Amino acid sequence: MKYLIAITLSNLVSSVGHAACFATTEHLIRVKVQACQNIKIDASSSRPPAHAIHKRGSSISGALVTGLVIESTIVWDGDPDMAEYTFTLREIRADESITLFMNGDASQICPAIIGQSNLFVTDTQCCDVLPADGLCLVPPTMIIAKEEKAPERWAVWTPPAKK
Repeated sequence: MKYLIAITLSNLVSSVGHAACFATTEHLIRVKVQACQNIKIDASSSRPPAHAIHKRGSSISGALVTGLVIESTIVWDGDPDMAEYTFTLREIRADESITLFMNGDASQICPAIIGQSNLFVTDTQCCDVLPADGLCLVPPTMIIAKEEKAPERWAVWTPPAKK
C-alpha cells in the first residue's frame, strides 16, 4: 500500500509540474487603437479563487489597449505538417471592438500606438504549470497581444479538411 501511495503522489506531482498544452493558432489583427492605459495585475486578483495558485506576491504590468478590428487573419508559425493538430481558441472578426493586454511599460507603449492603425499578433500562453507567474497572471478571458513588425513570418492557417 505504501508503494501505491508513493507512485500515485509521484504521478500527481509529475503531471502538475509538466506542461501539456495543445498547439494553437494565433490571430494577426490590424486594430485602430482608440484607447490605451496602464494596467497592473496582481496574483491575488488575477483569477477566480478556484484557480488562484500563483507565485506569492507576483504581478505583471502592461497596457490595456482598446480598439476596432480592421482585419483579422488566423495564422500559424509552427511546422506546416502539424497544422492539422492545432486549434483556434477564439474567433476575432473585423469590425468588432477588442481589448488587448500588452506586456511592458504603458508609458512607452501607449504614445506609440494611440490613434494609429497597428498590426498585432495574439500571444496564447500555455499556463498549465504551477505556480502561475508572468503572463499566466493575465486572466484567460483577456487577449494577450504584441505589436507585430514582421507579419511575413506567419503562415495563413487553413483548417484541415473534414474526413
